[in-house]
Amino acid sequence: MQVFAAVALFSCEPAPTTSGPAEGRLEVRAVPLSLGPVSEVVYQVTVVGAGGQTVWTREVASTQFGDGAGAISYVGTCDPAANPNQVELSIVSMSDPNGPVAFANPAPANDPLVQLVDCQEQQDVSVTFEFTAAVAADTGFFDIAISFDDIFCSAKFDCLTEQDAPLELLFNPLTGKRERTAVMGFACTAGPGQDTYLWMDPVEILCSGGGPFDVNTAGGPGNLNPPFPGPLPDTERLLFQAAVYRGVELLDATTSWNKAYWNVAIGLNSDAFEQLDTCILHGLASASNGDFNIGQTPPNVRWPAVQWAVPLIEGGAYTCGRYQLDAGDEVKTIYTDSDGHRFYASYRAETQELEIQVGTPDHTTVVVCADDTLLPGEQTLCVITPRQDGLLVPVEYQDFDGLSASAGTVSGVSPQELTTSFTFTFTAPATSQVVTIDTGVGATTTVTVLGVPDNSSTLSCADTFLLSGASTLCTITPLREGAPVVALASNFNPSASPDGTVGPIQQPYGTALTFTYTAGATTGAMTISDGAAATTDLTVYATPDATSTVSCADDRLLPGHSTLCTVIPRANGVQILAVRDDFTVSVTPDGGVTALSPAVGTSFTFTFTAPGVVGVKTIDVGFGTAPSQTTVEVYSDTPIDELDPPWKPVIIDAGGQDRQIWLTWLPPSDNGGSPNLVYTVVCTAVDGNGPDGTVVTPNLEATVLWLENGKEYTCVVYASNEVGTGPPSEPTGVLIPNAVPLEPGTVVAAPLTVYRAQTFDGTNDGSTSVIAGAPAAFLGDGFVSPFDTGISGPVVAVPLTVYATDTYDGGGEYPVAGDRTSVVNAAPGAFTGDDFAHDLGLVDSGAVVASALTVYSRARVDDAGLTEVLRTSVVNAAAGVFAAAGST
Repeated sequence: MQVFAAVALFSCEPAPTTSGPAEGRLEVRAVPLSLGPVSEVVYQVTVVGAGGQTVWTREVASTQFGDGAGAISYVGTCDPAANPNQVELSIVSMSDPNGPVAFANPAPANDPLVQLVDCQEQQDVSVTFEFTAAVAADTGFFDIAISFDDIFCSAKFDCLTEQDAPLELLFNPLTGKRERTAVMGFACTAGPGQDTYLWMDPVEILCSGGGPFDVNTAGGPGNLNPPFPGPLPDTERLLFQAAVYRGVELLDATTSWNKAYWNVAIGLNSDAFEQLDTCILHGLASASNGDFNIGQTPPNVRWPAVQWAVPLIEGGAYTCGRYQLDAGDEVKTIYTDSDGHRFYASYRAETQELEIQVGTPDHTTVVVCADDTLLPGEQTLCVITPRQDGLLVPVEYQDFDGLSASAGTVSGVSPQELTTSFTFTFTAPATSQVVTIDTGVGATTTVTVLGVPDNSSTLSCADTFLLSGASTLCTITPLREGAPVVALASNFNPSASPDGTVGPIQQPYGTALTFTYTAGATTGAMTISDGAAATTDLTVYATPDATSTVSCADDRLLPGHSTLCTVIPRANGVQILAVRDDFTVSVTPDGGVTALSPAVGTSFTFTFTAPGVVGVKTIDVGFGTAPSQTTVEVYSDTPIDELDPPWKPVIIDAGGQDRQIWLTWLPPSDNGGSPNLVYTVVCTAVDGNGPDGTVVTPNLEATVLWLENGKEYTCVVYASNEVGTGPPSEPTGVLIPNAVPLEPGTVVAAPLTVYRAQTFDGTNDGSTSVIAGAPAAFLGDGFVSPFDTGISGPVVAVPLTVYATDTYDGGGEYPVAGDRTSVVNAAPGAFTGDDFAHDLGLVDSGAVVASALTVYSRARVDDAGLTEVLRTSVVNAAAGVFAAAGST
């Protein structure tokens, strides 16, 4: 229902005999456009003077002062001495022939319609009020409806089913299941043959613990797919999905009444409820018969609309229910201000077309200037393309009243009207800088104001010490009179001398222009220039190779004396600049050296100090070959006829292991005048029946091998020098070698590979000799090793390999040709054995024939079957590689 209430104010000249102020006259007319069944409207009309005094006030009923259907005509007075006069109009009640009508009051007593007028003597002043009232309606088409201007509308909001269970409609993209959904419904019709328009703003959800969360009601139709990337649980994002549905439904085939609907479904992520705490959904929609001008409700009219203010979550708990129109504050009829309301989008039922009518530009607005670089004082034309949520929208130029620039000036936007494109001019400031232009709605662009650098610019490189062939990033900082400027790359032409290359400057302009310098083959000092006036220096070095040389000032030293040694770094025989970390100085067999000095150079020095043991010492700077090696002889200056044999060593520890005994000792208290000592360890069976063992070593520890497990032994150590052997040490207590079985599954050898040579079973007892190519890796039955160090068990050797396709059985002097493949360790003489023969055929040298050997049990297999022994048997991890007796 829409009503025009017209109020006319008249004033009259006072009578000539009247000395007081003239008295005005007021006439009120109301003309209803469409009130339907309403037969009476009661108004309250009040006129107030400028000083706040009431000129008059009165209830005026349309049945008494009008046509009985809402129109009124009433004459009152106004006060020309109290201008402006304020005329107020409010609605008291509406009735039809059956009694009072329920309606949403657009002009209640506490918020009347107001207009200001000047009351002129002997002139009529007319005031027109315009409003639309929404009244409850029962059309048969809607459950609960309102009507206004012959338009019928219905609205609701549902979070629950009719059984009060959570409504679950939309699919969660991360779980693939339908989950909790809220639905905002809106539908209207202007009747058959009418031009029904629906109007709606975006839905906004405001939460105390996060957000806000927006739904673009102009999106769709269908899923909007808001960002919801996971992983779950997501405690920050409220919306896992949203969808918009618009369309037209036939309500009555007889009358051709069609209903236009606009529904919004919102998928609510329950994992976020607790953190978001309290969330309220806000929405606004309306309808019209015909289009609004640029989406704006009629001027000076309080237009009916439906407002949603639905609490979804309270205190972290889901509280949303089912809400009908005007059953509470959640979904209710309201009125726009008299200034009107501009809706975001419209949906026309006749064409079923959506149109973004007008929006509020946001940060997705686009602003672009014709030039992104300017000289000081130059101008460029910039264009603003207003957008809301990424959608192009028409707006008014006032929306960009906040247009500004961080430096320089911007002109006002043009044209001065509603449009989807605005232009303005930017004028660059006098100083060089990057200027940010802000539209005032969050959308920005930048323009670079260039400067011309002078010889105060600076240049630096990330590395001041660079390996030949490597690269470093160099930076030019353009300055003018010592102050930074944004300069073009063309202001500079970087170069390097005497060697190396420079890449192009990597950006067209800036306050930091970078390029890459790559060192050449030449080592030493390099100068990098920016091509203007700035330079920087760096040092290029190279990696030395085995052509590097080392020499010492003295090639003979007494024990404890020192000499200065010099390393000359070279690459391919050419002297270079290097770092000391490229060298690792070592002395064999013993001796001490200091660290190289300096850290960087073409020549390094270190000090070698002779050890107490005489002999030739090899000094190596890390390459293992001449000329990067040198020798120094450590000698004794004591005549040999003045030397004595050394005194006896002192044993400090000893123990027995599988077929071996190990010992450690201290040197004698008197070396007889010579530091060059050699030690002999002798272990003898207590029963005198052997086997005994002897080891000679310059070290202070040794392991005696090939002893018998379970037999008692005692051991002594002798020290010898150039003139003889001293007395034995005190003997050890009784020591007993014992087998130490390994756990089944222990890996004890590397892969076996084919090699070519001959094998020989030194014991000639028909047993199988197997070790892992490492000193004494196995010493169990048949696992014989000639090495004199090491203990049973660990894998410390090279792979076992096939050594020949010929075997030697120990019964003759020459190899006997055969069709079997014998296997020995790749280290010549590491072990011998004939029974590693296996019918593999004749395999080529180098072929891998077995995987790692592993401990299998504490038993061995011979031709008679399985026999328990206190020894460790070894088989190959690949079943059946060895099949001879004693090797399974």
